[in-house]
Amino acid sequence: MYGEHNVDLPWRSARRCSATTSCIPRLREGRPASRPVCDRFVDIIEPAKPPVLRIRSEQVRALSLDETHRGFVLAMIDHLRTHFAPELGELDELALGEEVLACLDRARGYGITSRRDCARFLGLAAALGWSFDTERAWVPAVLKNPASGPSDRLAAVYERCVHELQQAADTVLLRQRFGL
Repeated sequence: MYGEHNVDLPWRSARRCSATTSCIPRLREGRPASRPVCDRFVDIIEPAKPPVLRIRSEQVRALSLDETHRGFVLAMIDHLRTHFAPELGELDELALGEEVLACLDRARGYGITSRRDCARFLGLAAALGWSFDTERAWVPAVLKNPASGPSDRLAAVYERCVHELQQAADTVLLRQRFGL
């Protein structure tokens, strides 16, 4: 009864003790690993403590946003390939993905964050040029106007761009009619 004992403790590996019964209650008391329970320990093996991974709720939210953002970017690439094929030409997937990410970053800078508005911003970029907002001096002024919300600002830019495109198309028709 009093010989070698195998004792499993949560903070230590199995310990072999050749001590008498006086050490058994001391083992159950939970002495720290740095102090031996008795001087009769034969084999003390400290297992390597596994690293503790703690993920805060902010990190989980950031990771899920990244996955959501990635899915949105892929969906927008498919949308642009479907609806703006002539404008995209021979642009490969990597280059298109980089353009989409750059446009989404600029849109975020203007306060445009909803999926619908981001898709509309990307549509304007695909149709008018990837840096349409920086090439036209009036676009940043309208998109940064604090008097209205992001959706209203983007709608104003969209209407003005459509109006400019209509004027350009009318100009081309008139030049063709008059042979200019």
